[in-house]
Amino acid sequence: MPTRTRRKNLQKRRKRRLFAAIASEILSGEMAERKPEQDELENMRNEEERQRTHQQWAIAVQKSAAAFNRKTKILAQRQQLLISLRQNLKQFDDKKIVGITQQTSA
Repeated sequence: MPTRTRRKNLQKRRKRRLFAAIASEILSGEMAERKPEQDELENMRNEEERQRTHQQWAIAVQKSAAAFNRKTKILAQRQQLLISLRQNLKQFDDKKIVGITQQTSA
């Protein structure tokens, strides 16, 4: 590995470690100053956000399922229509063949 790349990677690693150390000091200082009421308030907010997110997810799943059901219903209808058209076409061809054979035999 070239020296310049190694030096840059080392510099990035030092920077990440420094920021991690600073962040942990800040976090530990905040945690020491926090009161149980603040923890409870944050927990309540997190729970409300989780419930709101879950409701949005449930609504999105219902919409997605409804759209999927509509598409499958339309697909089934189209397939049924194709089957009936093929049967009608086959019956028409059979009648046409029968008509031709009757005309040639007469």
